[in-house]
Order: sequence, then structure tokens, then C-alpha cells
Amino acid sequence: MVFNSILGFPRPHFFSGQHIPSDTDMLSLPNFCNSGGVAVSELPVISPLRCCAVISLDAVRGICKEVEALVQKCGKPKMLDAIKLPPKELYKLVEEIAGNELVEVLQIKNKIPRRKALSSLEENVISILSEKGYISTMEAFGSTETLPDLLEEDEDEEVVVDGEVDEGDVHIKPVARKTVPLLFSEVDVKLVFKEVTSKLLRKRIVERGKRSDGRTPQEIRVIDARCGLLPRAHGSALFTRGETQSLAVVTLGDKQMAQKIDNLVDDDEYKRFYLQYSFPPSCVGEAGRVGAPSRREIGHGMLAERALGPILPPEDDFPYTVRVESTITESNGSSSMASVCGGCLALQDAGVPVKCAIAGIAMGMVLDTKEFGGDGTPLILSDILGSEDASGDMDFKVAGSDVGITAFQMDIKVGGITLPIMKQALLQAKDGRKHILAEMSKCLPPPSRKLSKHAPLIHVMKVKPEKINLIIGSGGKKVKSIIEETGVEAIETQDDGVVKITAKDLSSLEKSKAIISSLTMVPVVGDIYRNCEIKSIAPYGVFVEIAPGREV
Repeated sequence: MVFNSILGFPRPHFFSGQHIPSDTDMLSLPNFCNSGGVAVSELPVISPLRCCAVISLDAVRGICKEVEALVQKCGKPKMLDAIKLPPKELYKLVEEIAGNELVEVLQIKNKIPRRKALSSLEENVISILSEKGYISTMEAFGSTETLPDLLEEDEDEEVVVDGEVDEGDVHIKPVARKTVPLLFSEVDVKLVFKEVTSKLLRKRIVERGKRSDGRTPQEIRVIDARCGLLPRAHGSALFTRGETQSLAVVTLGDKQMAQKIDNLVDDDEYKRFYLQYSFPPSCVGEAGRVGAPSRREIGHGMLAERALGPILPPEDDFPYTVRVESTITESNGSSSMASVCGGCLALQDAGVPVKCAIAGIAMGMVLDTKEFGGDGTPLILSDILGSEDASGDMDFKVAGSDVGITAFQMDIKVGGITLPIMKQALLQAKDGRKHILAEMSKCLPPPSRKLSKHAPLIHVMKVKPEKINLIIGSGGKKVKSIIEETGVEAIETQDDGVVKITAKDLSSLEKSKAIISSLTMVPVVGDIYRNCEIKSIAPYGVFVEIAPGREV
């Protein structure tokens, strides 16, 4: 395999104000770095400036040196011959044919019309090149021969017509008929068209300071937010930012709804909070198969889940299992960050007492601005479109409140970025988050901030640990009978005496509370119990049921 540079993957930590480069027992901050730059994938809620300070490039360089020594000892030669780039002449031809039209097409603001126009223009370029004899579907893919080479006559080549060979002449070999020599393959044309489109898009942003949809580099798209759209859901929100839209739905439940995580090391793990992200083909105007979640969907969901996790209340204060489902109904850039914004609003609509509001934004970058007439200073873009993600040098997703970061993830297409660039991107992302949070606060209808009448009721009781067996009964018979008698959904007991009752309505909840209280109460001398049933008579007295299941 061919790599531009050796990569190092340390796991630095931040503990008690100190930067610890490798202790895995500390609070882990997984990240990715190479010897020339830095890209961080996740951080707790700390100051953006401190995020940059905790990263140690010395540890990265040490790892890279060790890996390089190992490569020198046992590495194999790089397969440079396997790299086949399109001919340089093709770039000039494509720009001459489609350059002016591409500039106009890239000014189309809406995604689908722009995509259709680009596709039509690409087909037109292929058609023109085919008519001029530069391309053919019969041409072998991946050819990198230049036009002069192809026009040279092969004087020593013998041509055998219709496969007729003189058996006595072993030097003559049957070869195919000579065809008109051509220069480029259709695959090369499509690759070059994409690169030329990317170049012109970046040039427009740097020269004019305007993006495809007319925004400035720091400008955020129009935002619209609504809550409570789904009447039966425990909480719901529709968050729209430009042409990206997320429908977030919150479902509350008890511990039985917790997500089970299988692992090979410890016992089964259960997640009290989880976010499931769905990206159907329809959200990008396509028809396709819908099946198990893809790796992309799982990854986007995990990023949004990590962003929202820190703002949830502890289980002692809010004993619910919380499930958020984000369905992307329209996508043109950073649907995962739309899931963060929509998920936060849906949590508030479900009555979850979140610690603060969270928003997410995707940042982009044009690194080499001098190539397009700039002064060489990297240009950071806020709230990037899908085309800016594909054509730019960075996709930097940042989620958090107006004072701190809860999660971020970075993908870069360059050899590395410097800490000043990282600082600039984080500060610009903070300004963007503040704007988005301000727009989210204008949500109409606003989040209800109270439990839905359709959400289950969970009541937590505390009894003496030695009384738990009285609630469970032999083989669980007693707790099952309480559930059947009262109509509650579940009764969960813990060894420390905590009892959690989950019910659909208040009346069944009160019935189960009364039964459990009577089972675990301690009779006090002097208390009077009226209308008690005599259960049995003994020579020394009688057994009276002072409460359901309690005889004295």
C-alpha cells in the first residue's frame, strides 16, 4: 500500500489539569494524528482553546519514528505502478469544453437542480469528446498514453486478417485489427470532470467570497424548528437547516427498554440512553433498498448520541430509559448535526430535564487559497453543504452548548492541519453554535418541557433490603400477582432496597404502591387495624390479615 506519511495514534488524557499522554486508566480522549498535523475525534465539555493545548505532537512523532524503523526493517516496496492518474491533457480539454457552463451551474442554489445540471453537463462533455475522437466505450479503462504516442505507427507489427496464420511461420502471431487510436477512457473523463468542478467551486468561494447558495463563509443557512408534531409520541421535533431536515422522536421507558450491548470481555452491558439514526434513500431523492443500518448510519448515530449524552440527568433524578430516533427526511450537508439539534428539542418536548441546550454544526475549509488568488490564509466555512464537504479539505463536526463542546469529529483530505487552524475552526464553530441555539430558542410550537400523557409513569420506592423477598415471593409469584392484580407494566427490585414501578396510569400505580407498602411495613405496637379478616384460629390465638399478604 502507498501512504504519503506514517501515522501515529496515541490516546492522550486530561486529568486534574494535567496532560497525560498514554495512561489508559485516566479519562480517555481518543484522537487521530499524523506527524504533520492533528485531527481530534472526541472531547468532553472543555474549553475549545484547551482542546488544542492537550494534544501532544511529541507522542505522535515518537510513534511515527518507531513505525518508520519497522518499515525500514521489514516493509515492502510501494506499488507505485498501481497508481494510474488521468492524463494531464484531459484537464485542459474539460475546462475548455465545460468551464464557463460549470461556473453558471455551480451558482444554482438548490441541490437537486444543481445535481441534475451537473449530470447533464458531464454527459455533454463525454459526448463532445466522443465525437472528436478522444474517447470511446471500446477503449481500455485506465489508459494513460498521450496523443503523440497513440498516433505513432507500429512499423514492426504484423496484422493477420480474419485470423489466418501461416503455420510454417512461427514468428507471425494473430492480433486484432487496428482500430482508430483514441486517447481517454470514459472513467478518466468522469474523474477529471469531478476534479474540475471541485476546483471551480473552491475558486468561486475564495475569489468572490460567495458559496453555491450565495452565503458568505461564516453565514448559517435559514433554520426552522417545530416541536410536538406527533401527538402519540412522547416527544418530537422537526429541525430544518437549509435543505437538511431531521425528524427526531423520543420514547421513554423503563429498564426493560435499555439497549443491550454484547461484548467479549465483561457481562452484558445496557445503555440507558441511545440514539438511532436513519438515512433512507428518499432523503436524497432516490429509491433504494432499506434494510439493516449501514456503518455510516451507525457512526452518525454514535456521534449524535455522544453529543447529547452529557446533558441528560442522572438516573437517580430521572429513572427513565431514553431512546431518540432521528430520521433524515432531507439531506444536503451535516445530517448528523441536524440530528443533534432535533434530538435536543425532542428531549425537551418529552419532558427530559436536560442540563442545557445543545446544537451541532459542520465546518469546512479551503486550505490553499493562494492557488485561487487568495493570500494563502486557510478559509474556514461554517455550516457546509454536501458539495462543499465533497470538494473541500475538511469536514469538522462540532456539537456543544454556547460555553463548551460535548463531541466533535474531524475528517481531513490534506496531510494535516496546524493548531492555529484548529483554533480558528473551533472559535468560528462556537459562533455558529450560538446562532443556531438562538434560532432553536425561537422554536414554534415550543417544546412542552413536561412528560407526555402517553409516557409511562415510573415511581421509585425505598424499602428495607431484607423486605425485598416479601415483594418477590417464592419463584417471583408474589411480584407477578401484584402486576396482574394492579395492571402495572413492570416492578423492578434491587438488592439495595430500591423498587421501581412502571405503570400506564396513576390508579394502577397507586394500587401497586399500596400493596408493596403493606407488604414491607413494620407493625407498631399500639396501632389499630380495623376490618381485618381472621385467616385461621389456633389454640393460642388467631391469625389476622392486617394488610394484603401480611398476617399477624
